Formats: sequence, C-alpha cells, structure tokens
Amino acid sequence: MIDYTQTERMRKRRKKKIRMYAILIFLAGVALIGGIAYLVRRPFFSVQVVTVAIDPSSSQVDTSTVVETVDAFLDAHKSIFFGPRSFLVASGETNALAQAVLAHHPEWQDVRVEAQYMSRSLVVTIQPRQRVGLWCDAAQSCVWFDASCTAFAPGPVPEGALVPFITDNQAHPVPIGSSIVDQGACENVQNIFSFLGAVHIAGALVSFDAVSTDVTARASGTPEFLFNLRTDPSFAINPIVQQLAPIFNRILYIDVRIPDRIYYKEK
Repeated sequence: MIDYTQTERMRKRRKKKIRMYAILIFLAGVALIGGIAYLVRRPFFSVQVVTVAIDPSSSQVDTSTVVETVDAFLDAHKSIFFGPRSFLVASGETNALAQAVLAHHPEWQDVRVEAQYMSRSLVVTIQPRQRVGLWCDAAQSCVWFDASCTAFAPGPVPEGALVPFITDNQAHPVPIGSSIVDQGACENVQNIFSFLGAVHIAGALVSFDAVSTDVTARASGTPEFLFNLRTDPSFAINPIVQQLAPIFNRILYIDVRIPDRIYYKEK
C-alpha cells in the first residue's frame, strides 16, 4: 500500500514538472517569436532606397511612376509578421515586383529587380523597346512597333521617309500591347524593310492587306513591289540588283510573293 502511494505521488510530481516545462518552453517560444518580429519590423529591415536604372543608359525613358508602383506593391504585400515595406519580403518577390512594374508600361521590353542586401535597397533596371517602325491604320491612327512586332506606344502620322512605316488598309486600330501581325509573319516585316534598303528603294509607301497578308511598296521612279508576309523576300535581292535594277524605269511591278520565284511585268 505504501509503495503504491509513493509511486502515485512521484507520477503526479513528474507530470507537474512536465507541464511546467511545457509552459516555460511555450512562453520562451512566444517571447522568441515576438522578439524576432520586433526586430524584423524595425526600420533597419525596411526597403531604404529604390533606384531606377536604364539599359541602355542612353535611352530616354520616363521613370517617374516606377517608385510609385514599387511602393504600391510593397503596401499590397505587407505582412503582420514582417511589417510594411519589408526588405525581407521584397527580396523574395523580385520577379513578381518586376512583372507588376512591367504591367504598367507596355513600352518597356523587360524589367529586372535586384535586391541589394548590404544597403537594403532595390535596383529596378528597365530595358525599353526599340522603335522599328510605325504601323498606321486607314484612319491614320499610328503606333510604334518593335522587333517583336508589338505595338507599344502611340506614334505620329509619318511625313516623308525618315521613319519606316506600314499602312494597314483595314480601318481597325492596333491596341497598345498587342501584335501588329501574327508572330509567324513578324520576321518578314523587317525582312521587307531590309529588302527595300538592299535594292535601294527609298521613301516607299508600304501598305498591308490583312485578308491576303500581301504587302505593297511604291516609290517614285521605281517599280511597284509585291510581297507576302509568309515569304522572306531576301532570296530575290541579288537577282534584282544585278539584273532588274538597271531597267527599273521599264518595269511596272516586281512580284516576290512566291518563294524562289520572281515575276515582273514591263510597262
């Protein structure tokens, strides 16, 4: 009987100690988490500076809204544990932050965000789209497009031949951020401009038919050139320069819409 009583007391005492240790461990954990939260919420762990860089540096870009976009992103991603404008949160969300900035600026090709841990700053590097030419609809609403054929900014109505431009015979404007042609035909837009330069056709009026995807180029004193956006006209450069260029004044049109075939008609 005595042994049983002593054993029961020891069991209860051990259980009480375990409960006390558990409470102490819990309180220590709460204190530790609270201490860490207090530290990471201090201004020392906040984003100190947002720097905007442009690649290439010679590009003229309006970056006035970048810091505002970054601030809005940080406010939207603030954490109860880390607090507002947390550098620790921002450093783990650089890709999402870059996409948030890029979404506001279709005129930029790429945006990269780098977290500088020593200075607790963010460096936003902007790569602007390069202007390849103007795309105008029948109502003379024009947009700039880049090498990927993406319309990225409103443009002026072209005057003269200083800027390559194409007039779409359809009266539908191209929305900013969309492609002026199918991606499969994009490369040939630049190939056509390269072709015209190679055969020394300056100041050509270039028009596009969306139904047939045919492209027509007309310039003073030269034949009319017929292209198709599905065909790379580069194959015809040498034969035309060597054989047809000397008699351009006698030719009505030159047709290079079919691969490896050159058709022309004399006046």
